[in-house]
Amino acid sequence: MKKLSNNQLTKAKDFAFKNGRILDIELMNHYFNGDNSSNVLAELRKFQNPDGGFAYGLEPDLRTDVSSNIAMTYAFQYFQKLNSSTLPEFLYKAIEFFEENYSKEHQRWIPIPEETNDSPHAVWWTYDKEKYLQDSEWGNPTVEIIGYLLKYENNFDENELETLKQKALKRLSDAKEVEVHELMCYQRFVKSLDKKETDQVYDKICKLAVKQVEKDSTKWGGYVARPLNFVDSPKSPVYEVLGDEVDQELDYLIENFEPCGGWYPNWDWMMFEKEWQKVKPEVAGMITVKNLVTLRKFGRIG
Repeated sequence: MKKLSNNQLTKAKDFAFKNGRILDIELMNHYFNGDNSSNVLAELRKFQNPDGGFAYGLEPDLRTDVSSNIAMTYAFQYFQKLNSSTLPEFLYKAIEFFEENYSKEHQRWIPIPEETNDSPHAVWWTYDKEKYLQDSEWGNPTVEIIGYLLKYENNFDENELETLKQKALKRLSDAKEVEVHELMCYQRFVKSLDKKETDQVYDKICKLAVKQVEKDSTKWGGYVARPLNFVDSPKSPVYEVLGDEVDQELDYLIENFEPCGGWYPNWDWMMFEKEWQKVKPEVAGMITVKNLVTLRKFGRIG
């Protein structure tokens, strides 16, 4: 079994300190040094607008200062990395943003606002309302947001929320395949369900993940669905069906550790090239922290 050496760990931490956002550095300190989670939350709050929403590159491929539902999901993803059961007050204000920005007419949350086009962003975050209203686009981020509203106290209409939940469950049950980002939304959604529903949903997620994952490691340098997209720890139910592939990707991460001390993104914006080159090191810092945390969870360091 391959492991990241302690010397490589030191280099990776130095790389993250040099390039990463303070938010990601504090997350790394929380996992590796036992630092208080309040440091992470304090940094997370700096990405919040007065309307309760999040922006300012929290989703690093989206640089607008206008709040978006997709950036909101990133905020909750960071919070859930802390394994805390108590939602801080500033995230309750974020819940209100979800309530106020729901499109009842279309039964969904539109990922980004039109103002996104006025700021640097990746090509896939170019606002396209017609696209976002297609059925194929319903799940991301709507399914994930449904999960947060099921999990945390809020004033969202209970009947509407139940309707959305049942729609999400049926959509997954009927699906023969699901786009990778939507399937990742279902993995966050499932954490808010009761045990019976959880077992049923995980059973389908496992079947779809096995189908979606690119198992040829020579293709992992491209933008493809990789095993660790669906497995964040050895406790994940998906690890039971993708264990060999996950272990292979952990080896792959270690083998592809950059001499500079980290990991760089395997994508680019395909527009706003000058701005992307400025953001790229920050993204590399974020990826490096994510990979270090993953390797630590699987006992692949030292």
